[in-house]
Amino acid sequence: SMTHDWQKLVSEISATGMSDYKIAQCLGIHHLQLHRIKLGSEPKHSVGELLLALHRLMVTRETVQMYM
Repeated sequence: SMTHDWQKLVSEISATGMSDYKIAQCLGIHHLQLHRIKLGSEPKHSVGELLLALHRLMVTRETVQMYM
């Protein structure tokens, strides 16, 4: 299985201006759980899937807007 840099994914989502509370809400987890992921904790599979989807949605969209 592919290992992801979860910390990098979260920080790139944060860089779009989305708050930790909002990110955690989108992932269906408590913000303290998100904090643990930011410190290097491995998210459980379902949370990881949502994190990848959220990153695609938020970060890819930002990048596209930059070139429009």
